[in-house]
Amino acid sequence: MERFLNRSVESLLATDYENKEIILVNDGSSDSTRQLIDSYCSMHQCIKGIHKPNGGVASARNAGLDIVAGKYVVFVDPDDYVDTDYISTAVRKAEDKQCDILLMGYSTPWFSNPPVWKDYPPIEDYECRSNAEIISMVFPRFFGMSSERLARWISGDQTWQNDKELPAVCRAMFRSDFIKCNGLKFRNLKVGEDSIFLYESMICADSLSTVRSCSYKYEPLQQGAIVSTLKPENILRNKRILHCEMTRIATKLEKIHGRSFLDHYAGSIVIGAIQVANSICDNHPYKEWKEYLSSIDIKRASNCVSVHLQRGGVFKRALPVWLIKKHQYRLLYFLLKVAHRLKISANEWG
Repeated sequence: MERFLNRSVESLLATDYENKEIILVNDGSSDSTRQLIDSYCSMHQCIKGIHKPNGGVASARNAGLDIVAGKYVVFVDPDDYVDTDYISTAVRKAEDKQCDILLMGYSTPWFSNPPVWKDYPPIEDYECRSNAEIISMVFPRFFGMSSERLARWISGDQTWQNDKELPAVCRAMFRSDFIKCNGLKFRNLKVGEDSIFLYESMICADSLSTVRSCSYKYEPLQQGAIVSTLKPENILRNKRILHCEMTRIATKLEKIHGRSFLDHYAGSIVIGAIQVANSICDNHPYKEWKEYLSSIDIKRASNCVSVHLQRGGVFKRALPVWLIKKHQYRLLYFLLKVAHRLKISANEWG
């Protein structure tokens, strides 16, 4: 990661906002990251360095939050970088709107094949002045796949993702006192800790605004932790973690608002269950998947989903969901295993 850190730090130093504080956290790196951070600290008064034993990305971000002195906070991953107006544009809007959270656009090649850099501004110019507005207007676009969105995907609707926002903490600016007053911290998870932080922030926030600037350059690298989460042996563990966290968030919202939020992520539960089966069926017995299904709210989630079997290009999407709704779990697991052996693609569920 050290070879990307220079680019990231230099881009932050080059921003046109003068009154900035840059906190660099060395999370137990075994390379020359420590020396690099110490060198930057000696050359630039605006840079603070933290050296700590390896504890993961959540631990590193929390260590930075513990010593933040500035009015606003953003999180920049070491493999990403920013344009010169990144801070100034965000601060100007945040000062004007006096908001708890400011959502920003980002640019990435991650979602196109072949990779091509593309800007992704917020879907709408959100201007929320109450928590109720944030939860009703913004939160659903970040929080998982709803049953309605899943139904659109099954039907072949090409616009099913058009109202979906990327739940990445790097595309948000937060007021420091808002984070501290609400005791917000990153949870030490194996996956999804930044999304969970964003969800919990929205639960606490009373105001939210946006800038359409895409000055953040999001370039996640296919190595290390990112690739490890995609290994079949980690899929089941990661899905279980995400389900537990999303259920915890939904339960918290239900207590606050007095209504169920299951429909907001029912599609994620159903899709996740099929993805797990598709990933592990070659080398794991059905019993393991059944135990996973018992740990999630699969029956209630599938009851939220509408699906009809019909001929055509979307049949492969509809059949697994239909089998889940009919509680035909063993049959689905068997069919996926047969499909793998016959080399019939099931990549849409991978």
